[in-house]
Amino acid sequence: MTFAFATLSNRAELPLSASDVASLDARTFLNLGIPNALHALRGHYDGPSSVVEAYLYLGAIPSLMLLGLPQAWREPRQRRHLYFFAGVAGLAILYMMGTHAPFYGWLYAGLPGIKLFRRPADAAYLFNMAFAFAIGWLASHIDRSSPRPIGRLLLVAAARLIASSPAMRGDGAGWDFATTDFAKTVLLTPRDKVDRELAQADASRCTGQLQLAGVSASPTQLTIQAQASGGPAWLVLSELDFPGWTAQANGVPLAVHRANGMFRAVCVPVGSQKITMQFHPWSMVGEALKKQRSR
Repeated sequence: MTFAFATLSNRAELPLSASDVASLDARTFLNLGIPNALHALRGHYDGPSSVVEAYLYLGAIPSLMLLGLPQAWREPRQRRHLYFFAGVAGLAILYMMGTHAPFYGWLYAGLPGIKLFRRPADAAYLFNMAFAFAIGWLASHIDRSSPRPIGRLLLVAAARLIASSPAMRGDGAGWDFATTDFAKTVLLTPRDKVDRELAQADASRCTGQLQLAGVSASPTQLTIQAQASGGPAWLVLSELDFPGWTAQANGVPLAVHRANGMFRAVCVPVGSQKITMQFHPWSMVGEALKKQRSR
């Protein structure tokens, strides 16, 4: 079943060159101390790869916790912790550099499963986690016996934020998600040819309004009470569209479509309806085997 799930993943095996666009370079580390250094948050993004770079920003106050490093280094136990997290951060850096460093290429060639991933940049999350733990250890060595050291730290942090604020100004180009009102609009994005044909048929008649009356859910089943008025109406769930899901309205089967890029959607018949969605794992396995045979 795990194999079937993997074959249906949207992360199909990719050539090494496909990771070029998701590989970070040395400029990325400007974001550690300068928010929006490469306009990943505001303005015209001009970084090497991905807006994930913005997640590297340590923060004004956490970065000042690095002042506790000399005291922590003097304690052998804490030094071992720092060695460990430095090692984790180092491996994350080598991985997130992707094709800009040889390490990722070695993993791609020799470690099973790496070919299923297309975003070396996502190792930035592991890098941030290592820093978060390390900064936690260092913070325990900041002198808190007097309010003066804490006050000085806060003053420096405030000054850093003020100095960084001009860089946060911009026109926000590329970040306009408000052009589509998803409360009123359904973007049908068919998963395959069959779904496209069924979706086209439903799109022409599914123009009503839907009012929800109640929802109950479990990991493999979802039941929704709804009222469709003015004709059949769309119901879009904020859950991934995936083979194995079926839908019924008052016991009558409904076609499950892919909408808004990745979510499940059904066209609910007019009137009062009890919509039931169920996940059938072995149906998912069947879809995976069918997909394998069609290749």
